[in-house]
Amino acid sequence: MDANYSYHRFTTLLTLIVLGLIFFMAQCTSHTSVYVSASPTVSTTYSDGVSPSVEPSKSLPTVTSYSTRTPTLNPYVELMSIPASHPPDPLIFRRQKDIISLLPDGSQEVIFHHDEPGPPVEASVAPDCSKLALSFPTEDSTGFESNLQIFELHTGNSITYQATTNYEDMPTWSPSIRELAYRRDASELIIANEDGSSSHILFESEGGIFSLAWSPLGEWIALVEVDSTYSRLLLVDPESGQTELIPTGLVNPSVWSLSWSPDGRKVAFSGDDCDLYTIDIESSEMNHIISMRGCTQNVTWSTNGQILVFSATRDKSGEDSFLKDLYSFEIQSSKLTRITSSGFDTSPQFCHLE
Repeated sequence: MDANYSYHRFTTLLTLIVLGLIFFMAQCTSHTSVYVSASPTVSTTYSDGVSPSVEPSKSLPTVTSYSTRTPTLNPYVELMSIPASHPPDPLIFRRQKDIISLLPDGSQEVIFHHDEPGPPVEASVAPDCSKLALSFPTEDSTGFESNLQIFELHTGNSITYQATTNYEDMPTWSPSIRELAYRRDASELIIANEDGSSSHILFESEGGIFSLAWSPLGEWIALVEVDSTYSRLLLVDPESGQTELIPTGLVNPSVWSLSWSPDGRKVAFSGDDCDLYTIDIESSEMNHIISMRGCTQNVTWSTNGQILVFSATRDKSGEDSFLKDLYSFEIQSSKLTRITSSGFDTSPQFCHLE
């Protein structure tokens, strides 16, 4: 591959990533820190906020608010005022360049460390928690590339999944663990066997794609499609590649992670207003989960479907907007607790390590 093509591919990839981040940050900064009072019996119907050229396949969502938050003057004081807790199940998350396992008793262990130059690795835990799919950003003369590797948790073995000149990231496992879906060059959804064979393009976006999540029933791959003017939640059929739009009203999904409920009926996501939501993919009923002082980002659903664990920045602007901690939210009781307070924690995923 000649240098001109590599440079063009890199600049195209970088442009798509920057567009997505600009869209997200512009939406976040356009909202003030509004803390929504709980109103489980009052619902608001939102108008359609998706691109006019796209016909929603579902009715417009009904939004119900659950949370109550009161801001303080100091982000750290507010953080430490939230009661501390441990996760209900073993939790895997990223702290800078470490992948960490945190157990319900509070003990934690570094299960993978990446000390190479470049951005931190991204990790996706297999449904049986036997292995991680990792994306490794590396730097060469044309810029950053990213390849996938499989890391076996029980043996410690690392196997190169793909070694190409493309930028491959955001891996997500199929429920059977026989396939992986991942993003290539910011705009292509690729699906392949666990060993990397039979890879093919399942879906290609004219903008960029983010936040891949394979449903626990295997029926859909959820993703966020973004261009310079909108973002939207799409479901992609892993067999045919056909898509279905899930309308989210005036709340556009952000570029951070999606998470399916264990029964495969709902998707949790962070909105462009920095708040956390869930949506029923059949009825389009949407629940506003919580407003934080900062922006909610990566989210994961507990195995019993009753708890959401998510990362959030300590503020929406300034130095504290770069500090991230993990929180737990009990859906029925609306109880919020903090799990970590290091300022460097993100990408939580529930897991059972045998």
